[in-house]
Amino acid sequence: MERLMNTNPPRFHDWAKQIAVWLAITTLLPFTAYFSVQAFTKMPNPAEFYRKQTRLNEELISAKTDADKDRLRAEIDGMKTDQDQIERVFASRLFYVSYPLGLIAIVVGLFTPVQSVGAGLMFGGLATLTTGCYEGFEFLSPTMKFSGLILLLAVIIVLGLLKYRAPRPIPI
Repeated sequence: MERLMNTNPPRFHDWAKQIAVWLAITTLLPFTAYFSVQAFTKMPNPAEFYRKQTRLNEELISAKTDADKDRLRAEIDGMKTDQDQIERVFASRLFYVSYPLGLIAIVVGLFTPVQSVGAGLMFGGLATLTTGCYEGFEFLSPTMKFSGLILLLAVIIVLGLLKYRAPRPIPI
């Protein structure tokens, strides 16, 4: 508590350490959300998908009978459907982890008295929200997109007003 109440300006190395703390939190929070989802969800593997698809396309070109061509087309379509489903599940889970985590980080960061930690949580929360929304918005309905953004904007505006409103003058 004494350090928070200290009125002496911080020395340069203190600023550097505070920036390092801020940058670490800002960087690591979105990574934590992403890799926590990756740890428990099958990841899409575009390289493997395209390798298999290329091999099947080559077989399709050299196929002699219509039955072989139809079988290969069906296999390519099935692989594409499977890949799309894996991407959809991963992106939606990333959204549903990143959105609340980012929102909580912003709220906690706003009320954290240590500036480097609070700012790190707020910027990290924004980066986490951005990552989750960018990955998951493709698979959400327009209503869910709008609702999520309006809720987020309302929470940030209300918290900003509560935290930074001008003090009321004391009547004499």
